[in-house]
Amino acid sequence: MRTLLKWALVALGATALARWWRERRASRVAQGEPPAPASADPKEELRRTLAASRSLDASTSQAMEETPLDERRAEVHAEAMAAIDEMRSTDGAR
Repeated sequence: MRTLLKWALVALGATALARWWRERRASRVAQGEPPAPASADPKEELRRTLAASRSLDASTSQAMEETPLDERRAEVHAEAMAAIDEMRSTDGAR
């Protein structure tokens, strides 16, 4: 009997959620809002995004090439050691 009651409550909740969702979408359409913002041309949007990411990659790689490998390794090692020390200090405070 309890299982039947649980299933009935779940079905009632799902129905209420579906009704609320439909009313929300209908009110947006009635207000004149577009359902989802659509770009004029998805291909152009993708091309712009790719161009922006490539320019960021190029600037990052230039910065990496300017510093010698040994210096970069030392910087990364120092950052890692600082992070480890910080974690150890916060673990000890508990």
